[in-house]
Amino acid sequence: MVLITGGAYQGKVDYALEKFNLSRKDIYTCSVDKVEMPEGAPIINNVENLVKACLDNGRDPLKYLAARKSRWVRSVMIVNDISCGLVPMDAEDRAYREA
Repeated sequence: MVLITGGAYQGKVDYALEKFNLSRKDIYTCSVDKVEMPEGAPIINNVENLVKACLDNGRDPLKYLAARKSRWVRSVMIVNDISCGLVPMDAEDRAYREA
């Protein structure tokens, strides 16, 4: 697994596509609306959305990912760093940021 993290709109996806000679059809983008980890997707983008979906559905994101690590062991995972900036006032938003 390769993990690419950084601020939003910093070229992480373009870097991954070029570095690993992949195309846009190789990208799976996680959604905050569903807890889903694709089987064998070369690039898994916006993993922070998967974390949010887990929390919203009462699941521990670390346990969820660990139980499915064989699905993404050869993938490039791209995560937007949401840990910077103002600390959210809402307890759920703070838990998401920390997760």
